[in-house]
Amino acid sequence: MTKNRFAKKALSIMLSLVFLFSVFTVAEVLPVGYAEQGNGEGYDTINWDNVNAAIEAIHDIGAAEFTAECMARINAARAAYDALNGREKREVSNLGDLTDAEAAFHHLSRGHNTAVRFIADGAVDGLLDTHENRVYFGSYDPAGDSSAEPILWRMLDHSGGKMLLLSDKNLEIKRYHISDAVHVSWSTCSLRTWLNGSSEGIAGETDNSFFNNAFSGVEQSVVRDTDVNGIIPSGDTGQTTEDGNLDKVFILSSAEVMNPAFGFPDSTAATDTRAAELTEAVQLYASSGWTTARTWWLRDTNADTSRWVDDDGQVLASSDTGSFKQNDPRGVRPALYTDLSRVLFASPASGGKNANGALAEIPEYTGKEWKLTVRNNNYRFKVDETAATAVRGGTVTLHYTKAKYGTKDRISAMLVNADGHPLYYGQIAQAAAAADSVDITIPQSVVPGEYTLRVFNEQLNGDYATDAASAFSDVALTVTVAPGDVDRDGEVDLGDVVLITRWLAGGWNVTLEETIADVNDDGIVDLKDVVLIRRFLAGGWNVALV
Repeated sequence: MTKNRFAKKALSIMLSLVFLFSVFTVAEVLPVGYAEQGNGEGYDTINWDNVNAAIEAIHDIGAAEFTAECMARINAARAAYDALNGREKREVSNLGDLTDAEAAFHHLSRGHNTAVRFIADGAVDGLLDTHENRVYFGSYDPAGDSSAEPILWRMLDHSGGKMLLLSDKNLEIKRYHISDAVHVSWSTCSLRTWLNGSSEGIAGETDNSFFNNAFSGVEQSVVRDTDVNGIIPSGDTGQTTEDGNLDKVFILSSAEVMNPAFGFPDSTAATDTRAAELTEAVQLYASSGWTTARTWWLRDTNADTSRWVDDDGQVLASSDTGSFKQNDPRGVRPALYTDLSRVLFASPASGGKNANGALAEIPEYTGKEWKLTVRNNNYRFKVDETAATAVRGGTVTLHYTKAKYGTKDRISAMLVNADGHPLYYGQIAQAAAAADSVDITIPQSVVPGEYTLRVFNEQLNGDYATDAASAFSDVALTVTVAPGDVDRDGEVDLGDVVLITRWLAGGWNVTLEETIADVNDDGIVDLKDVVLIRRFLAGGWNVALV
Protein backbone atom coordinates (compact mmCIF):
# COMPACT_ATOMS: atom_id res chain seq x y z
CA MET A 1 0.00 0.00 0.00
CA THR A 2 2.82 2.36 0.83
CA LYS A 3 4.31 1.75 -2.58
CA ASN A 4 0.96 2.38 -4.26
CA ARG A 5 0.42 5.58 -2.32
CA PHE A 6 3.89 6.77 -3.36
CA ALA A 7 3.16 5.97 -7.00
CA LYS A 8 -0.15 7.84 -6.86
CA LYS A 9 1.52 10.82 -5.25
CA ALA A 10 4.20 10.90 -7.96
CA LEU A 11 1.56 10.65 -10.67
CA SER A 12 -0.39 13.50 -9.10
CA ILE A 13 2.70 15.77 -9.06
CA MET A 14 3.51 14.90 -12.68
CA LEU A 15 -0.03 15.66 -13.83
CA SER A 16 0.08 18.98 -11.99
CA LEU A 17 3.33 19.94 -13.75
CA VAL A 18 1.91 18.92 -17.11
CA PHE A 19 -1.19 21.03 -16.40
CA LEU A 20 0.87 24.08 -15.46
CA PHE A 21 3.11 23.63 -18.48
CA SER A 22 0.13 23.28 -20.80
CA VAL A 23 -1.47 26.45 -19.40
CA PHE A 24 1.39 28.76 -20.31
CA THR A 25 1.99 26.89 -23.58
CA VAL A 26 -1.63 27.29 -24.72
CA ALA A 27 -1.69 30.90 -23.59
CA GLU A 28 1.32 31.61 -25.76
CA VAL A 29 0.17 29.64 -28.78
CA LEU A 30 -3.40 30.94 -28.93
CA PRO A 31 -3.89 34.37 -30.49
CA VAL A 32 -4.69 37.45 -28.43
CA GLY A 33 -8.41 37.74 -27.77
CA TYR A 34 -9.15 34.01 -27.93
CA ALA A 35 -10.42 33.90 -24.31
CA GLU A 36 -12.87 36.70 -24.99
CA GLN A 37 -14.22 34.93 -28.05
CA GLY A 38 -16.03 32.35 -25.88
CA ASN A 39 -16.95 29.45 -28.15
CA GLY A 40 -14.27 30.34 -30.70
CA GLU A 41 -16.15 32.71 -33.00
CA GLY A 42 -13.67 34.69 -35.10
CA TYR A 43 -10.78 32.35 -34.25
CA ASP A 44 -8.23 32.17 -37.12
CA THR A 45 -8.25 28.91 -39.02
CA ILE A 46 -5.17 27.46 -40.68
CA ASN A 47 -4.95 27.10 -44.44
CA TRP A 48 -2.08 24.65 -44.65
CA ASP A 49 -1.62 25.22 -48.39
CA ASN A 50 -0.80 28.88 -47.69
CA VAL A 51 1.50 27.97 -44.79
CA ASN A 52 3.39 25.41 -46.88
CA ALA A 53 3.66 27.86 -49.78
CA ALA A 54 5.26 30.46 -47.49
CA ILE A 55 7.68 27.86 -46.04
CA GLU A 56 8.69 26.76 -49.55
CA ALA A 57 9.11 30.36 -50.76
CA ILE A 58 11.49 31.05 -47.87
CA HIS A 59 13.37 27.82 -48.55
CA ASP A 60 13.76 28.81 -52.22
CA ILE A 61 15.63 32.03 -51.34
CA GLY A 62 18.91 30.18 -50.84
CA ALA A 63 22.10 32.12 -50.10
CA ALA A 64 21.68 35.90 -50.26
CA GLU A 65 23.33 37.52 -53.30
CA PHE A 66 23.24 41.08 -54.61
CA THR A 67 21.20 40.19 -57.69
CA ALA A 68 17.76 41.10 -59.01
CA GLU A 69 16.80 37.41 -58.95
CA CYS A 70 17.64 37.06 -55.24
CA MET A 71 15.75 40.26 -54.43
CA ALA A 72 12.70 38.90 -56.26
CA ARG A 73 12.82 35.64 -54.28
CA ILE A 74 13.09 37.52 -50.98
CA ASN A 75 10.20 39.82 -51.90
CA ALA A 76 8.03 36.85 -52.93
CA ALA A 77 8.74 35.04 -49.66
CA ARG A 78 7.97 38.14 -47.61
CA ALA A 79 4.69 38.67 -49.49
CA ALA A 80 3.68 35.04 -48.91
CA TYR A 81 4.42 35.32 -45.19
CA ASP A 82 2.69 38.70 -44.74
CA ALA A 83 -0.46 37.34 -46.39
CA LEU A 84 -0.90 34.73 -43.63
CA ASN A 85 -3.14 35.27 -40.62
CA GLY A 86 -1.74 35.32 -37.10
CA ARG A 87 -2.16 31.62 -36.42
CA GLU A 88 -0.72 30.61 -39.80
CA LYS A 89 2.35 32.77 -39.22
CA ARG A 90 3.08 30.78 -36.06
CA GLU A 91 3.33 27.64 -38.18
CA VAL A 92 6.12 29.07 -40.40
CA SER A 93 9.12 27.46 -38.73
CA ASN A 94 11.80 28.97 -41.01
CA LEU A 95 10.90 32.64 -40.53
CA GLY A 96 14.45 33.20 -39.25
CA ASP A 97 15.79 32.24 -42.69
CA LEU A 98 13.69 35.00 -44.25
CA THR A 99 14.77 37.69 -41.80
CA ASP A 100 18.41 36.63 -42.16
CA ALA A 101 18.17 36.81 -45.96
CA GLU A 102 16.54 40.24 -45.83
CA ALA A 103 19.27 41.57 -43.53
CA ALA A 104 22.04 40.00 -45.61
CA PHE A 105 20.66 41.47 -48.85
CA HIS A 106 20.30 44.85 -47.17
CA HIS A 107 23.97 44.75 -46.17
CA LEU A 108 25.06 43.68 -49.63
CA SER A 109 23.13 46.51 -51.28
CA ARG A 110 24.57 49.10 -48.92
CA GLY A 111 28.04 47.81 -49.64
CA HIS A 112 27.63 48.91 -53.24
CA ASN A 113 26.53 52.46 -52.43
CA THR A 114 28.04 53.10 -49.04
CA ALA A 115 29.55 56.25 -47.56
CA VAL A 116 32.91 54.53 -47.02
CA ARG A 117 34.78 53.35 -50.12
CA PHE A 118 37.93 51.29 -49.69
CA ILE A 119 40.94 51.96 -51.84
CA ALA A 120 42.22 48.43 -52.45
CA ASP A 121 44.75 47.09 -54.95
CA GLY A 122 45.00 50.45 -56.66
CA ALA A 123 41.26 50.69 -57.39
CA VAL A 124 38.72 53.14 -56.04
CA ASP A 125 35.85 50.93 -54.88
CA GLY A 126 32.53 52.40 -55.98
CA LEU A 127 33.83 55.68 -57.41
CA LEU A 128 32.84 54.66 -60.90
CA ASP A 129 31.42 57.94 -62.14
CA THR A 130 34.93 59.37 -62.31
CA HIS A 131 34.41 62.78 -63.86
CA GLU A 132 31.53 63.73 -61.58
CA ASN A 133 33.38 63.09 -58.31
CA ARG A 134 35.37 65.66 -56.35
CA VAL A 135 38.02 65.10 -53.67
CA TYR A 136 39.17 67.52 -50.99
CA PHE A 137 42.94 67.28 -50.56
CA GLY A 138 45.22 69.92 -49.05
CA SER A 139 44.47 73.62 -48.52
CA TYR A 140 45.85 76.83 -49.99
CA ASP A 141 45.81 80.56 -49.37
CA PRO A 142 47.35 82.73 -52.12
CA ALA A 143 47.23 85.76 -49.85
CA GLY A 144 49.42 84.07 -47.26
CA ASP A 145 47.40 85.34 -44.28
CA SER A 146 46.67 81.92 -42.74
CA SER A 147 43.12 81.70 -44.06
CA ALA A 148 43.70 78.74 -46.37
CA GLU A 149 40.73 77.19 -48.16
CA PRO A 150 40.42 73.41 -48.54
CA ILE A 151 41.31 72.51 -52.11
CA LEU A 152 38.62 70.75 -54.09
CA TRP A 153 39.89 68.53 -56.91
CA ARG A 154 38.11 67.04 -59.88
CA MET A 155 38.81 63.33 -60.37
CA LEU A 156 39.82 62.83 -64.00
CA ASP A 157 40.97 59.24 -63.92
CA HIS A 158 41.90 56.35 -61.64
CA SER A 159 43.84 53.44 -63.08
CA GLY A 160 47.18 51.73 -62.74
CA GLY A 161 47.37 52.40 -59.02
CA LYS A 162 47.10 56.17 -59.34
CA MET A 163 44.37 58.82 -59.42
CA LEU A 164 44.63 61.95 -61.57
CA LEU A 165 43.27 65.08 -59.88
CA LEU A 166 42.74 68.56 -61.34
CA SER A 167 41.94 71.49 -59.08
CA ASP A 168 38.28 72.35 -59.43
CA LYS A 169 39.06 76.07 -59.50
CA ASN A 170 41.90 78.39 -60.41
CA LEU A 171 44.00 78.59 -57.24
CA GLU A 172 46.40 81.37 -58.24
CA ILE A 173 47.27 83.92 -60.91
CA LYS A 174 50.82 83.57 -62.19
CA ARG A 175 53.03 84.33 -65.14
CA TYR A 176 54.25 81.31 -67.05
CA HIS A 177 57.75 82.66 -66.55
CA ILE A 178 58.96 85.73 -64.67
CA SER A 179 61.58 86.97 -67.19
CA ASP A 180 63.20 86.25 -70.56
CA ALA A 181 60.14 84.26 -71.52
CA VAL A 182 60.67 83.99 -75.25
CA HIS A 183 62.51 80.66 -75.36
CA VAL A 184 61.26 79.05 -72.15
CA SER A 185 59.24 75.79 -72.01
CA TRP A 186 57.73 73.73 -69.19
CA SER A 187 61.05 72.28 -68.06
CA THR A 188 62.58 75.65 -67.33
CA CYS A 189 59.63 77.92 -66.55
CA SER A 190 59.20 79.60 -63.16
CA LEU A 191 55.61 78.32 -62.91
CA ARG A 192 56.91 74.74 -62.75
CA THR A 193 59.47 75.74 -60.13
CA TRP A 194 56.79 77.36 -57.96
CA LEU A 195 54.41 74.41 -58.22
CA ASN A 196 57.01 71.80 -57.27
CA GLY A 197 58.70 72.95 -54.13
CA SER A 198 60.92 76.04 -54.35
CA SER A 199 60.70 79.76 -54.98
CA GLU A 200 60.29 81.18 -58.47
CA GLY A 201 63.57 83.04 -58.31
CA ILE A 202 62.06 86.41 -57.55
CA ALA A 203 64.39 88.64 -55.53
CA GLY A 204 63.62 88.46 -51.81
CA GLU A 205 61.20 85.59 -52.28
CA THR A 206 61.20 82.91 -49.58
CA ASP A 207 59.59 79.47 -49.55
CA ASN A 208 56.26 80.29 -51.17
CA SER A 209 55.97 77.16 -53.29
CA PHE A 210 52.61 75.58 -53.86
CA PHE A 211 53.59 71.99 -53.01
CA ASN A 212 55.13 72.89 -49.65
CA ASN A 213 52.36 75.25 -48.62
CA ALA A 214 49.31 73.34 -49.86
CA PHE A 215 49.98 69.89 -48.42
CA SER A 216 50.87 68.43 -45.04
CA GLY A 217 53.77 66.03 -44.77
CA VAL A 218 51.55 62.96 -44.93
CA GLU A 219 49.66 64.42 -47.92
CA GLN A 220 52.95 65.09 -49.70
CA SER A 221 53.86 61.41 -49.28
CA VAL A 222 50.73 60.48 -51.24
CA VAL A 223 51.57 62.63 -54.30
CA ARG A 224 53.39 60.64 -56.98
CA ASP A 225 56.41 61.69 -58.97
CA THR A 226 55.17 62.03 -62.55
CA ASP A 227 56.71 62.17 -66.00
CA VAL A 228 54.60 64.74 -67.81
CA ASN A 229 56.19 64.42 -71.26
CA GLY A 230 53.61 61.82 -72.23
CA ILE A 231 49.87 62.42 -72.31
CA ILE A 232 49.50 59.73 -69.67
CA PRO A 233 52.49 59.89 -67.31
CA SER A 234 54.53 56.75 -66.87
CA GLY A 235 55.14 57.06 -63.12
CA ASP A 236 58.55 56.74 -61.57
CA THR A 237 60.33 55.31 -64.61
CA GLY A 238 60.70 56.16 -68.28
CA GLN A 239 61.35 59.42 -70.05
CA THR A 240 61.74 62.48 -67.84
CA THR A 241 61.50 66.18 -68.56
CA GLU A 242 64.32 68.07 -70.24
CA ASP A 243 66.20 68.67 -67.00
CA GLY A 244 65.94 65.04 -65.95
CA ASN A 245 63.48 65.73 -63.11
CA LEU A 246 60.00 64.43 -62.43
CA ASP A 247 57.12 66.58 -61.22
CA LYS A 248 54.92 66.36 -58.13
CA VAL A 249 52.51 69.02 -59.39
CA PHE A 250 52.01 70.12 -62.97
CA ILE A 251 49.46 71.74 -65.28
CA LEU A 252 47.63 69.92 -68.04
CA SER A 253 48.62 70.00 -71.70
CA SER A 254 46.35 70.90 -74.59
CA ALA A 255 46.19 67.20 -75.53
CA GLU A 256 45.04 66.28 -72.01
CA VAL A 257 42.29 68.92 -71.90
CA MET A 258 40.97 67.51 -75.18
CA ASN A 259 41.07 63.88 -73.96
CA PRO A 260 37.57 62.34 -73.61
CA ALA A 261 39.01 59.77 -71.18
CA PHE A 262 39.54 62.68 -68.78
CA GLY A 263 36.03 64.02 -69.30
CA PHE A 264 36.76 66.69 -71.93
CA PRO A 265 35.53 67.02 -75.54
CA ASP A 266 38.12 66.22 -78.21
CA SER A 267 38.00 69.68 -79.78
CA THR A 268 39.20 73.19 -78.93
CA ALA A 269 35.62 74.55 -78.79
CA ALA A 270 34.23 76.35 -75.76
CA THR A 271 32.81 74.01 -73.10
CA ASP A 272 31.75 74.18 -69.48
CA THR A 273 33.84 71.10 -68.71
CA ARG A 274 37.00 73.21 -69.18
CA ALA A 275 35.78 76.58 -67.90
CA ALA A 276 37.27 77.36 -64.48
CA GLU A 277 35.69 78.91 -61.44
CA LEU A 278 37.78 80.96 -59.00
CA THR A 279 38.51 80.53 -55.31
CA GLU A 280 37.44 83.41 -53.09
CA ALA A 281 41.02 84.65 -52.90
CA VAL A 282 41.46 84.61 -56.69
CA GLN A 283 38.12 86.41 -57.07
CA LEU A 284 39.73 89.32 -55.25
CA TYR A 285 42.36 89.46 -57.97
CA ALA A 286 39.67 89.38 -60.64
CA SER A 287 37.74 92.22 -59.01
CA SER A 288 40.92 94.31 -59.08
CA GLY A 289 41.14 94.22 -62.84
CA TRP A 290 42.82 90.88 -63.52
CA THR A 291 40.76 90.11 -66.60
CA THR A 292 42.76 86.93 -67.29
CA ALA A 293 41.93 85.35 -63.91
CA ARG A 294 39.37 82.94 -65.39
CA THR A 295 41.77 81.69 -68.06
CA TRP A 296 44.34 79.06 -67.15
CA TRP A 297 47.75 78.02 -68.45
CA LEU A 298 48.47 74.80 -70.37
CA ARG A 299 51.74 72.95 -70.04
CA ASP A 300 52.76 72.69 -73.70
CA THR A 301 53.48 76.37 -73.93
CA ASN A 302 56.96 76.46 -75.46
CA ALA A 303 59.40 78.54 -77.48
CA ASP A 304 57.00 78.67 -80.45
CA THR A 305 53.54 78.95 -78.89
CA SER A 306 51.70 79.95 -75.72
CA ARG A 307 48.62 77.86 -74.90
CA TRP A 308 45.81 78.33 -72.39
CA VAL A 309 42.13 77.66 -71.74
CA ASP A 310 39.98 80.77 -72.13
CA ASP A 311 37.27 81.81 -69.69
CA ASP A 312 34.61 80.01 -71.76
CA GLY A 313 36.53 76.74 -71.87
CA GLN A 314 37.97 77.26 -75.37
CA VAL A 315 41.55 76.05 -75.98
CA LEU A 316 43.58 78.93 -77.41
CA ALA A 317 47.14 79.51 -78.58
CA SER A 318 49.31 82.46 -79.62
CA SER A 319 52.68 82.72 -81.31
CA ASP A 320 53.48 85.94 -79.40
CA THR A 321 55.28 83.78 -76.87
CA GLY A 322 57.38 86.32 -75.00
CA SER A 323 54.53 88.73 -74.33
CA PHE A 324 51.98 86.14 -73.35
CA LYS A 325 54.23 84.11 -71.11
CA GLN A 326 55.88 86.98 -69.28
CA ASN A 327 53.42 89.84 -69.30
CA ASP A 328 49.96 88.24 -69.12
CA PRO A 329 49.40 86.42 -65.80
CA ARG A 330 46.74 83.72 -66.01
CA GLY A 331 45.00 81.38 -63.66
CA VAL A 332 46.81 78.30 -62.39
CA ARG A 333 44.89 75.07 -62.15
CA PRO A 334 47.29 72.49 -60.69
CA ALA A 335 47.08 68.78 -61.40
CA LEU A 336 48.70 65.81 -59.67
CA TYR A 337 48.64 62.05 -59.34
CA THR A 338 47.99 60.41 -55.98
CA ASP A 339 49.52 57.05 -55.16
CA LEU A 340 46.50 54.88 -54.38
CA SER A 341 48.61 52.33 -52.50
CA ARG A 342 48.90 54.96 -49.75
CA VAL A 343 45.18 55.76 -49.58
CA LEU A 344 43.09 53.61 -47.23
CA PHE A 345 39.56 54.79 -47.97
CA ALA A 346 37.36 57.68 -49.06
CA SER A 347 34.45 59.07 -47.04
CA PRO A 348 32.03 61.99 -47.50
CA ALA A 349 33.80 65.34 -47.27
CA SER A 350 31.53 66.52 -44.47
CA GLY A 351 30.01 64.54 -41.60
CA GLY A 352 30.97 61.19 -43.07
CA LYS A 353 32.48 59.50 -40.02
CA ASN A 354 30.51 58.19 -37.05
CA ALA A 355 32.00 59.52 -33.79
CA ASN A 356 29.54 58.11 -31.24
CA GLY A 357 31.98 55.62 -29.69
CA ALA A 358 30.44 52.48 -31.19
CA LEU A 359 30.05 50.66 -34.48
CA ALA A 360 27.13 52.08 -36.47
CA GLU A 361 25.79 51.05 -39.83
CA ILE A 362 27.45 53.05 -42.59
CA PRO A 363 24.75 55.07 -44.36
CA GLU A 364 24.25 55.31 -48.08
CA TYR A 365 25.89 58.24 -49.83
CA THR A 366 25.00 59.52 -53.27
CA GLY A 367 26.93 62.76 -53.03
CA LYS A 368 29.99 63.56 -55.14
CA GLU A 369 32.36 65.25 -52.67
CA TRP A 370 34.85 63.09 -50.77
CA LYS A 371 37.82 63.27 -48.45
CA LEU A 372 40.64 60.74 -48.08
CA THR A 373 42.05 58.80 -45.18
CA VAL A 374 45.68 58.07 -46.03
CA ARG A 375 48.38 55.85 -44.57
CA ASN A 376 50.84 57.53 -42.18
CA ASN A 377 53.95 55.39 -41.71
CA ASN A 378 54.51 56.96 -38.28
CA TYR A 379 51.32 55.27 -37.06
CA ARG A 380 52.33 51.70 -36.22
CA PHE A 381 49.26 50.60 -34.31
CA LYS A 382 48.72 46.84 -34.19
CA VAL A 383 46.13 44.49 -32.66
CA ASP A 384 47.42 41.28 -31.06
CA GLU A 385 44.41 39.10 -31.91
CA THR A 386 43.86 37.74 -35.42
CA ALA A 387 40.52 35.98 -34.80
CA ALA A 388 37.55 36.40 -32.48
CA THR A 389 33.99 35.16 -31.92
CA ALA A 390 31.04 37.14 -30.57
CA VAL A 391 27.27 36.94 -30.40
CA ARG A 392 25.50 39.84 -32.02
CA GLY A 393 24.99 42.41 -29.34
CA GLY A 394 28.06 41.00 -27.55
CA THR A 395 31.49 42.53 -27.03
CA VAL A 396 34.92 41.71 -28.44
CA THR A 397 37.97 42.70 -26.39
CA LEU A 398 41.14 43.36 -28.39
CA HIS A 399 44.62 44.17 -27.14
CA TYR A 400 46.76 46.65 -29.02
CA THR A 401 50.23 48.23 -29.03
CA LYS A 402 51.89 51.35 -30.45
CA ALA A 403 48.75 53.50 -30.44
CA LYS A 404 48.93 57.27 -30.88
CA TYR A 405 46.79 59.04 -28.29
CA GLY A 406 46.79 62.75 -29.08
CA THR A 407 43.64 64.83 -28.90
CA LYS A 408 42.80 64.09 -32.55
CA ASP A 409 43.67 60.39 -32.40
CA ARG A 410 41.12 57.60 -32.13
CA ILE A 411 41.01 53.83 -32.26
CA SER A 412 38.47 53.11 -34.97
CA ALA A 413 37.00 49.98 -36.48
CA MET A 414 35.00 48.80 -39.47
CA LEU A 415 33.01 45.61 -39.87
CA VAL A 416 33.58 44.25 -43.39
CA ASN A 417 31.56 41.52 -45.10
CA ALA A 418 32.91 38.57 -47.09
CA ASP A 419 32.76 40.61 -50.31
CA GLY A 420 35.07 43.23 -48.84
CA HIS A 421 32.41 45.92 -48.39
CA PRO A 422 32.45 47.92 -45.14
CA LEU A 423 29.08 47.71 -43.35
CA TYR A 424 29.73 49.39 -39.99
CA TYR A 425 32.17 52.08 -38.87
CA GLY A 426 32.86 53.71 -35.53
CA GLN A 427 35.43 55.77 -33.68
CA ILE A 428 35.53 53.46 -30.69
CA ALA A 429 37.83 55.13 -28.17
CA GLN A 430 40.66 57.55 -27.56
CA ALA A 431 43.63 55.58 -26.32
CA ALA A 432 44.98 56.44 -22.88
CA ALA A 433 48.28 54.68 -23.48
CA ALA A 434 50.30 53.20 -26.33
CA ALA A 435 49.44 49.66 -25.21
CA ASP A 436 46.05 48.73 -23.79
CA SER A 437 42.78 47.00 -24.75
CA VAL A 438 39.60 48.16 -26.43
CA ASP A 439 36.06 46.74 -26.21
CA ILE A 440 34.05 46.71 -29.44
CA THR A 441 30.33 45.88 -29.27
CA ILE A 442 28.94 43.99 -32.25
CA PRO A 443 25.59 45.59 -33.23
CA GLN A 444 22.45 43.53 -32.67
CA SER A 445 21.53 44.04 -36.34
CA VAL A 446 24.57 42.14 -37.67
CA VAL A 447 23.57 38.93 -39.44
CA PRO A 448 25.36 35.87 -38.00
CA GLY A 449 28.24 34.81 -40.22
CA GLU A 450 31.90 35.43 -41.07
CA TYR A 451 33.29 38.97 -41.19
CA THR A 452 36.51 40.94 -40.91
CA LEU A 453 36.82 43.40 -38.05
CA ARG A 454 39.20 46.04 -39.43
CA VAL A 455 40.78 48.01 -36.56
CA PHE A 456 43.08 51.03 -36.98
CA ASN A 457 44.46 54.14 -35.29
CA GLU A 458 43.44 57.32 -37.10
CA GLN A 459 44.08 61.03 -36.75
CA LEU A 460 40.89 63.00 -37.38
CA ASN A 461 41.38 66.44 -38.90
CA GLY A 462 37.79 67.50 -39.49
CA ASP A 463 35.50 68.02 -42.46
CA TYR A 464 37.11 68.67 -45.86
CA ALA A 465 40.55 67.73 -44.48
CA THR A 466 42.65 64.65 -45.13
CA ASP A 467 42.79 62.17 -42.23
CA ALA A 468 45.85 60.03 -41.48
CA ALA A 469 45.83 56.50 -40.11
CA SER A 470 47.78 53.35 -39.42
CA ALA A 471 47.54 50.26 -41.57
CA PHE A 472 44.52 48.08 -40.84
CA SER A 473 44.78 45.29 -38.28
CA ASP A 474 42.37 42.66 -39.55
CA VAL A 475 40.62 40.31 -37.13
CA ALA A 476 38.64 37.38 -38.56
CA LEU A 477 35.31 37.67 -36.75
CA THR A 478 32.65 34.99 -36.40
CA VAL A 479 29.28 36.43 -35.35
CA THR A 480 26.98 33.89 -33.74
CA VAL A 481 23.38 33.77 -32.49
CA ALA A 482 22.74 34.34 -28.79
CA PRO A 483 21.77 31.18 -26.85
CA GLY A 484 17.99 30.80 -26.84
CA ASP A 485 17.38 32.94 -29.95
CA VAL A 486 16.12 29.92 -31.89
CA ASP A 487 14.08 31.95 -34.36
CA ARG A 488 17.15 34.18 -34.98
CA ASP A 489 15.24 37.44 -34.82
CA GLY A 490 17.89 39.07 -32.65
CA GLU A 491 15.95 38.74 -29.40
CA VAL A 492 15.37 35.98 -26.84
CA ASP A 493 11.64 36.19 -26.12
CA LEU A 494 8.44 34.17 -25.75
CA GLY A 495 8.49 33.40 -29.47
CA ASP A 496 11.56 31.26 -28.83
CA VAL A 497 9.80 29.50 -25.93
CA VAL A 498 6.86 28.64 -28.19
CA LEU A 499 9.11 27.34 -30.97
CA ILE A 500 11.08 25.04 -28.64
CA THR A 501 7.84 23.82 -27.04
CA ARG A 502 6.37 22.95 -30.44
CA TRP A 503 9.60 21.21 -31.44
CA LEU A 504 9.54 19.11 -28.25
CA ALA A 505 5.91 18.19 -28.98
CA GLY A 506 6.91 16.95 -32.45
CA GLY A 507 5.28 19.81 -34.28
CA TRP A 508 5.06 19.16 -38.01
CA ASN A 509 7.79 20.83 -40.09
CA VAL A 510 9.29 22.57 -37.02
CA THR A 511 13.08 22.85 -37.15
CA LEU A 512 15.61 24.58 -34.93
CA GLU A 513 19.32 24.58 -34.23
CA GLU A 514 19.69 22.40 -31.16
CA THR A 515 22.96 24.04 -30.13
CA ILE A 516 21.12 27.38 -29.81
CA ALA A 517 18.11 25.87 -28.00
CA ASP A 518 20.26 23.94 -25.51
CA VAL A 519 20.65 26.95 -23.21
CA ASN A 520 21.82 24.98 -20.17
CA ASP A 521 24.49 23.25 -22.30
CA ASP A 522 23.71 19.73 -21.06
CA GLY A 523 23.75 18.23 -24.54
CA ILE A 524 19.99 17.83 -25.03
CA VAL A 525 17.04 20.10 -25.70
CA ASP A 526 14.27 19.48 -23.21
CA LEU A 527 11.82 21.19 -20.84
CA LYS A 528 14.71 22.31 -18.66
CA ASP A 529 15.76 24.66 -21.44
CA VAL A 530 12.21 26.03 -21.75
CA VAL A 531 12.03 26.67 -17.99
CA LEU A 532 15.47 28.34 -17.98
CA ILE A 533 14.54 30.72 -20.79
CA ARG A 534 11.29 31.66 -19.02
CA ARG A 535 13.21 32.35 -15.80
CA PHE A 536 15.70 34.42 -17.80
CA LEU A 537 12.90 36.48 -19.35
CA ALA A 538 11.35 36.98 -15.91
CA GLY A 539 14.63 38.42 -14.63
CA GLY A 540 15.44 35.48 -12.44
CA TRP A 541 18.36 36.10 -10.11
CA ASN A 542 21.68 34.69 -11.36
CA VAL A 543 20.06 33.09 -14.41
CA ALA A 544 22.30 32.90 -17.48
CA LEU A 545 21.91 31.27 -20.88
CA VAL A 546 25.00 29.47 -22.18
